Parts: sequence; C-alpha cells; structure tokens
Amino acid sequence: MAAKARRTWIAARSKQTPAALDARVKHDGMLENIEAAFWSAVMGDRAWRRLDPLPFRYEISFRAELDRLKPDLIRAHDFRMLGVAAHYVARARRGGRNIRFVYDDHEFVPGLNASGKKWLTAQIAYEREHIEYADAVVTVSPAPAEMLEESHGLTERPDVTLNAPPKLVPSQRGAWATESGAKHVREACGLDDATPLAVYCGAAGPQRGLHTVVESLQYAGDLHAAFVINNLDGPYVNALRTLAAVRAL
Repeated sequence: MAAKARRTWIAARSKQTPAALDARVKHDGMLENIEAAFWSAVMGDRAWRRLDPLPFRYEISFRAELDRLKPDLIRAHDFRMLGVAAHYVARARRGGRNIRFVYDDHEFVPGLNASGKKWLTAQIAYEREHIEYADAVVTVSPAPAEMLEESHGLTERPDVTLNAPPKLVPSQRGAWATESGAKHVREACGLDDATPLAVYCGAAGPQRGLHTVVESLQYAGDLHAAFVINNLDGPYVNALRTLAAVRAL
C-alpha cells in the first residue's frame, strides 16, 4: 500500500513539474562551488548525498528488481550504477549470500567534462565511497587503470578490457551515417573495401575531439571518417558538418 501511494505521488509530481525537470539542478556558479566545498569538508565522501539526489533515484528504481532477481554475480557498468550494485551486494552479504561484484569503469570520473564543480564533486565522492565494495575493477585502457589505482588507493591496479577493435579499421569524408538500413558502416557511407576508413563510435561532444579528426582529414590523403554517434542534429554535430564542408573546398 505504501509503495503504491508513493508511485502515485511521484507520477503526479512528474506531470506537474515538466518545466522544473527540463531546467534541471544548477551545478555551476559561486554558490554551487561554496556548497560543494562546504559539504565535502563536513561529510567527506558522503557529500554526494547533499550535492546530487540522482543516485538515490537510481537506488529506488532498481532496488526491488535486484532483490527479486537475486543475482550471484553483478557487474556495474560505469559509475552511475556503482552505488546501486554496492548496496545490493551489502544487503545480500548480510543475508549470508556470497555475491561477487565487478565494477566496469568506462570513464575516469575526475576527468569528466562536467557542468560544474558541484556535480563533479558529488560523482567523485560517490565513486570513491562505493568502489571499495567491488571484488574486481576493470576499465578501458592502461592510463585510466593507473589513475584509478592512484586516486582511490586501490590495492591492485584494475584489469583492462580495451573498448576498441584489435586492429585499427581504416572509416567517409563528409559522409554521415543515418538510419538507412545499411548493415555496415562502409555500406552506409558508400565506400568500397579498398578505401581507408576511420570510425568513431560514441558520444558526440567537444571533449571527444571529433573536430580534430575532421580538421586532420585534409592532411590524410584518401582517408575518410565516419562518426557513429548518439546525436545527429546537435550544435556540435552541425558545427562538424560545417567544418567538414569548409575543409573539403
């Protein structure tokens, strides 16, 4: 009954405040920086509880389902799920179950291109508080593995699972993959197997350096580049299109 009442209340509030949800919480500014510094000094790694409520929402969303599934092995992908997994493992171990927990870290959190110090401080603290519950930590390349070991004082360096193919695949100059039904990147770009092709797959943002790739094509002979990205019509992507058109002249 209590859970049903809470769901009804949350549904009503979400319909009532779409503008507030779109605006999101402000994380950047002098007051936010002071807030981050204050709660960090008072609460240490527990400061994220005051600085960012989102991890609590993840916990509410996933807790019941995890308890229902009762997994024996849990793998937390990226820092956002780290606390959810750690709390489940702690509950299960208190109940006498031998749970194994792997933290698969995709990003070095302190190096994220954050919207402000408040948000970044919260995420660093959130990761640092919960990473010690993991039986093993893996990450995407040797450099983040070394930085994770140093920043969190880990007893072992995380294992590395490269998020890249074993060979650099040569991707289309000025071509942009769409929902064309193509089965392969080359097919989507209209390129044959002999044309050198570099492929980027991931988020599209200035911190990923995609503009550097576009600028470099003019010096790379026949090399083409294809971006398999999450947003085909944002300001940054449109700026890349403009840059590619200029460099092609």
